[in-house]
Amino acid sequence: MKIALVKPSWRIRGGFEVVVDRVEGELLAAGHAVSRVELDVTALPRTPFGISVDDAVWSRSPEWFSHLAMLDAFRAVDVADADLVLSTQPPSYAVSHPRHLSLFYHHARAFYDLEDLWIDAGRAPRVLHRTAAAMLRDAEARDLAGVSHFLAGSTRVVERLRRYQGADVPVSLYESPAPIAAEPDTTTYDHVLTVSRHEFTKRTELVVQALALGGRNGVLVGDGGRLPFVRDLAARIAAGACDPSRLTERDLWLNLGLVDGSVRAVEPDQVHIAGRVTDDELDRLYRTALCVVAPAYDEDDGLTVLEAMARARPVIVCRDGGGLTALVQDGVNGLVVEPDGASIAAGIARFAADPDLARTMGRAALETARARTAGRARQQLLDAVARVADGASR
Repeated sequence: MKIALVKPSWRIRGGFEVVVDRVEGELLAAGHAVSRVELDVTALPRTPFGISVDDAVWSRSPEWFSHLAMLDAFRAVDVADADLVLSTQPPSYAVSHPRHLSLFYHHARAFYDLEDLWIDAGRAPRVLHRTAAAMLRDAEARDLAGVSHFLAGSTRVVERLRRYQGADVPVSLYESPAPIAAEPDTTTYDHVLTVSRHEFTKRTELVVQALALGGRNGVLVGDGGRLPFVRDLAARIAAGACDPSRLTERDLWLNLGLVDGSVRAVEPDQVHIAGRVTDDELDRLYRTALCVVAPAYDEDDGLTVLEAMARARPVIVCRDGGGLTALVQDGVNGLVVEPDGASIAAGIARFAADPDLARTMGRAALETARARTAGRARQQLLDAVARVADGASR
């Protein structure tokens, strides 16, 4: 079959791009002809649905306007020559085709399940955001209804789809396989590691707080819009400008992430904020970590958790971590803790005090990763493709 793989391009390389590359490879290996149809999000005109939006207006609600601009652009994409369309990141599901499979990980969550959190963090006025969210959901309801079948990245995504698209939404699972890693190191336990983009709801700030409270050395890997705020937070703690034990969620992550620059930068002792690193360096950091902390709120899936588990590292996640908690069995292959720095610090302290416990849970984590095989994911994908091709979903 001729399959059009449709996605927005943000000109970044992240976890989802790895998933898309793998899916494309599997389709090619199965004998399908795959063509990518990508829209450069950064180059889209600021004229959603033909309405020119002033830069000052756009800057007050960039997520909403950019989503509408993408929605408009994807609706205009011509994929009539394809036998089947596979859409990926939102809102590529707006593309129209009678045989449409959507590899689905999330809606535009600020206007769906994160609506209240967005308001609580001060990211938009309450009435305006509620109105905008309702308008956006209404605008793309028919696009989502036009999808023949959803291939969801986790059971958490299935739950969200059923919440917004109805209990009878046609959906099955695509569970990304764990990466294949060389024989793990079970002798070195050097640092605490977090691998994440620094963005709202990723909550990397909780790790900075935990490391300060527990006195452990840690490394944070990743880029993102809140990186300056995370660096500033670590510097303020190191300078004694704030007491880490008194910081609330609003001080840490439930905010706009603005840096006031009033405190002289001090290099923190406990935490190294590395930004982006090479693949080889990341592999070394995983292999020598005491544990990996994934503190995000209500994630769809846990690619970094699987990366850690594939290297026999126990993982600490938060109770409200969504798809992350589906991978971690508390006390078996990692720890599930309350979403605050003190609880994360206590979890880290357990592993630091008992390296044998870290090794035992790390071995169990490795078994969890090995159960997420490429063969199973491939079959989930090809079964969904066959179902849509046969017209069996809607």
